[in-house]
Amino acid sequence: MRGPGSSNPYTVVASGKKSPAARCNACNESFTLKSNAGVAEETWRILAETYPQPACPDSLCSNHRVPVDSKGAYHAVGKTALGSARYRCKACGGGFSVKPAGLNPIRNQRQSDKNRSILSMLTNKMPLRRICEAADVSPRVLYERIDFFHEQALAFLADRERNLASTDF
Repeated sequence: MRGPGSSNPYTVVASGKKSPAARCNACNESFTLKSNAGVAEETWRILAETYPQPACPDSLCSNHRVPVDSKGAYHAVGKTALGSARYRCKACGGGFSVKPAGLNPIRNQRQSDKNRSILSMLTNKMPLRRICEAADVSPRVLYERIDFFHEQALAFLADRERNLASTDF
């Protein structure tokens, strides 16, 4: 049964190739369906960058999004040479450190002068092997720089999204 008296208020319809939609049986208005997993993942990404709470980095661990200040989830196991707090997850046994605030992000990079050229080559879609040759870096260094650029982009995004709430549109 369809219409205002139906038991199911929505009907799944097709709106294009691999693009499911739902139609309201009361008003016949259609809207695209979104994956709950995708929405939840994006919410966690935004929250993690906007309100950083250190937690277990293993995405398969039950403590993956449980903050380190939660009682009974982690063991504090000292500090690193840089002064970062070290923790061991009680669920998976993995260890990780939490960077202290204000740490210079390029502090341990031996050839930080190559960052600009590597980023330029990446954004211009140069093959990774060619970047290694042109910048005279090893593949390991290149992948470390890619991770570094990703962290910096997320930090930039978090800073912008933090200011978004106070922006008058």
